[in-house]
Amino acid sequence: MDTSDNDEVAILVGEKNTRFCFKKETLCACSSFFESAFKRGFREATEQEVRLPDHNDKAFDIIARWLSDRDMSRFEDLEWSLLCAIFVLVDYLAISSLEEPLLDVLRSKRHESRKVPVSYVQFVYDNTHFGSPLRRLWVNWVVDLQAPEIFESEEWKFPIEFLRELAAAQMGDRGRIIKELKDASQTIGMRSPAALEPAEWVKSFEEPSRRLHGL
Repeated sequence: MDTSDNDEVAILVGEKNTRFCFKKETLCACSSFFESAFKRGFREATEQEVRLPDHNDKAFDIIARWLSDRDMSRFEDLEWSLLCAIFVLVDYLAISSLEEPLLDVLRSKRHESRKVPVSYVQFVYDNTHFGSPLRRLWVNWVVDLQAPEIFESEEWKFPIEFLRELAAAQMGDRGRIIKELKDASQTIGMRSPAALEPAEWVKSFEEPSRRLHGL
């Protein structure tokens, strides 16, 4: 069925199917996800409806408001959990024009809080793909700000993927890492980084993490 770009389409978000209505042209202009859904003969193009049951309706509501006015200030006072959910949804919907501005909001929030929000690492890795800018952001924070006293949580239950990427990010400066990890490696039973080849060093992060997780 052929439809006009001026037609209204519906987006149903979350477990409760919260309904949002837009002009199709508005969504397709900013999102390659919606462009594919509504213009390439998929079921959504016929029904003029997209369902996003696994995403946060509050996150989508804020994105919808941004689509109407492009005001980035609405993101500034949000909680970490909602900001992360928004970025995950922005990434999924391929709204590329919002990704970098949203990363800037996250950077500013971390700088102002003077804390590294390590408790959100698990959520970030559960909901993003390899190479995600959100993953890189958390890895960079931990690499650049290796001071446990500024971590906002004392429970460091990091995913194996995060530890691998953390180790890889640190490889460029082995001398500094060897010095900083010497005491930690002895405490949790890791072999000294100085004695490891690169591949072994990455693996050494996995072993203590598996013990911490009871694997």
